[in-house]
Amino acid sequence: MHKAINFLIITTNPNVYAAKQLENHIEKEGHLINICSPKSLEIDTLKSADIIINRNTGLNYSDNDLEFIEEVLRPDKQLLTNSLNCSRTLRDKLRQAEYLRSLIPNENLIATYSLLEYQKALIDSPEQKKWIIKTRRGQKAKGIHSSVDLEKDAKDLIAKGDHNYIIQPYFPLTREIRVLILKSLDSKHSKLIYLEKRPLDKKSPFYILNFENSSPSLIKDNQVPKVINELVSIIMKSQLDFHFITIDFLEDENAMIKLLEINSSPGFEGVSNLLQRQSKSTNIIETYLQYLKSDFNRLV
Repeated sequence: MHKAINFLIITTNPNVYAAKQLENHIEKEGHLINICSPKSLEIDTLKSADIIINRNTGLNYSDNDLEFIEEVLRPDKQLLTNSLNCSRTLRDKLRQAEYLRSLIPNENLIATYSLLEYQKALIDSPEQKKWIIKTRRGQKAKGIHSSVDLEKDAKDLIAKGDHNYIIQPYFPLTREIRVLILKSLDSKHSKLIYLEKRPLDKKSPFYILNFENSSPSLIKDNQVPKVINELVSIIMKSQLDFHFITIDFLEDENAMIKLLEINSSPGFEGVSNLLQRQSKSTNIIETYLQYLKSDFNRLV
């Protein structure tokens, strides 16, 4: 009989689908589970955990939680997911963009600027008419603004004293492809799921913003452009040390592929429901936990 594993989930919202489903599956398997907010996390709670699932996205623009975990963590006895390096690098979109520039060819990246670099953005792309301004941290479509007057809109935000935004050029596109990657730390075991979303209303001047309301569909790996698989391979071989991320790619009207961003704390609900509707046997939560337990057992 296997010894019960003590799981700790760190999240600002214990009632979100991901936290509740993880809790249900962990308890069903006979393991122990504790869910804690970053603010109330105590040393004893952290020390007693075997597997720590940190789903804090750092919306307060502080990495204090990572510093605290780093001080207490015993890497030879505890498994943290995603790794400290992965969380630090990916959950801040500006820091993420800087890292991706060291890995990915510029032609496959969307240019990303800090809010204070709005003049550089205008100089680099003098013909660009439409822009996207979004918060450096956060998920889904929250905190995204469209702009046809970047200088004015950037100055307005700067005047308010909130500089935690990035700027990206907007371009017409035909579809978004989201790649979900679940894997073991050594990448010997992995599961990739591909989703496609197409715009609902191309008449909208910023129809990319409608993608969150569009209906995604599963696609097969042989339906995915070759360059996406090449870029995914680069990220999987990087030093990010992750178990579960999603990567969003945009395909423009000229079939050019651009990597938009990586989410280091993706949800489970949308893809789980989609897999269920299409009668797929894959359960991403079970697969995720299987990889975590396997890596932890190798650790101890």
